[in-house]
Amino acid sequence: MRKREPFSPTSLPKGIRDYLPDMAVRMRRVEGALSRVFELWGYRKVITPIIEYLDVLALAEPGLLERMFKFEDRVSGKVLALRPDITAQIARLTATHLKLHPKPLRLSYSGTILHYGESSNDSQRVDYQTGLELIGLDLPEADGEVIAISIEALKSTGLTDFKIDVGQVEFFRGVMESLNLLPDQRKEIDSIVARKDRSGLEELLKTLNLNSADEETLLSLPTLFGGRDVLDRADTLKVSGKAKKALENLSGVLDVVESYGLMDYITIDLGEIRDLHYYTGIIFEGFAAGTGESICGGGRYDALLSNYGYDTPATGFAINVETIIKALENQGKMDSGATTDYLLVNCKQDKRDALTIAKYCRSRGISVARDIVKRDMDESKSFAESENIKGLLIVGGESVSNDEITVYNVDSEEKTVHKINDLLDGKVDL
Repeated sequence: MRKREPFSPTSLPKGIRDYLPDMAVRMRRVEGALSRVFELWGYRKVITPIIEYLDVLALAEPGLLERMFKFEDRVSGKVLALRPDITAQIARLTATHLKLHPKPLRLSYSGTILHYGESSNDSQRVDYQTGLELIGLDLPEADGEVIAISIEALKSTGLTDFKIDVGQVEFFRGVMESLNLLPDQRKEIDSIVARKDRSGLEELLKTLNLNSADEETLLSLPTLFGGRDVLDRADTLKVSGKAKKALENLSGVLDVVESYGLMDYITIDLGEIRDLHYYTGIIFEGFAAGTGESICGGGRYDALLSNYGYDTPATGFAINVETIIKALENQGKMDSGATTDYLLVNCKQDKRDALTIAKYCRSRGISVARDIVKRDMDESKSFAESENIKGLLIVGGESVSNDEITVYNVDSEEKTVHKINDLLDGKVDL
């Protein structure tokens, strides 16, 4: 029997969490930067529901069934599920609402996905993603575009030290299909190659009846990682026509990325195997210094939309917003998350000047929170510091006249005194 977790009226389910103000604003800033890049490349945002029919989501990837949160709809009697992936929803949305729209479709999205972990010990069940899909083009130019956008989007957040690992699933599938192996043997090779475990692969090959050329090809898979020379090395191996065609496709996509001047961010990995089986061509995954987690991932999924009754090619990717924040923090590129510019402290009985100043600042995009609570100045400064407010606007007070305002910087502790009318006349820069 599974051990029950302690429960309290204020507890959350395992792996589910609240986002407090500092984290929420960081997420909003990162999402905003990513979404702005998508807009600049011509992608239009769609919003999909967090709940779908289980059968609809299962059309995309049956393997996700065990990772979905499921419950019964009391109205229809059907089983509903919380989305574990948004790409499937984009496929459904396109096939039902946008089927007749001119192609290509450039769509973007942001939202929460929920899922059980790969094992019962996995703690994280919720992720916040931002991503895009390019639908209707089966060309290296399309895959090159989405890879280029992923790089530009990551750069827009301030991230600098990261790489995009690019592979081609049809190369690996072509190699495996040419071998006379049992399903369990193929699955074990998948796992070993994904871990880049050459020694493990050598041990497994001792139990298989393969010729020397096939053994050489399999042993090369964990090592086919690096720059464009990887393609030259792969081309010398004994592989099927399917695998050769995959190499040609990958080379064409890399030509596009190179034309954008972004090859410095690219690493080729022909042993890359994504965990979703709907990928049909180019696949890629991003990794940043300071975190061992994937920060983004995507690829081509030409067969997915046909599951929803619309046979058209597609490619895209998703970025994990929280993992980006972790990477930025580890690289020293994430600020405190302050959202309020000034705390307004009124030392006068009359509130009119303070309210006028607050209105003036807000009209110019400067955020102001009034310090309504009565406390001494040191307490107000401490409060501002604890809330990551960058400064105080002090109306009146000791050592200044009633028509003056003091601007105090929390970090530097510097203060300047100005006439209130000069501030309202735009003569003072805040």
